[in-house]
Amino acid sequence: MTHSPAGSMAQRSGTSLGAGWLISPTVCSRRYPSWQVAAIGCADIRSPTTEEAVMHAVVVRVRISEEEAAVAALRDEVVPQISQTQGFVAGYWTRKDDTGLSMIVFESEVAARAVSERIPGTVPEGVTLENVEVREVVAHA
Repeated sequence: MTHSPAGSMAQRSGTSLGAGWLISPTVCSRRYPSWQVAAIGCADIRSPTTEEAVMHAVVVRVRISEEEAAVAALRDEVVPQISQTQGFVAGYWTRKDDTGLSMIVFESEVAARAVSERIPGTVPEGVTLENVEVREVVAHA
């Protein structure tokens, strides 16, 4: 893994460096202690050509028949469990009428696939699983 010099334009912008390289200061701050980030001016620069280098999201679609029970299970069980999973970056759970859509972002495809395989066994009562898929994250802000 290579690190950019402190204060470089790429580090501040969090953008692509071209030629297939990606820079992500957010991921860097999660991987290294703050003293190390400050000492080396760290920004995580990784080639997205390897499986571990690109973030992936698990996208879940559900139908909700018991809203109150579903929201309680989501807040009390699902979110705490998912957020403690290795490689977790961020998660968003949304609803509209009687449907739910979530996007849970992980540091790697391996981590995302591991969670996606566990989801069918963790659906709470009052919720029907419609679809689970893993997608590559191509941009974020």
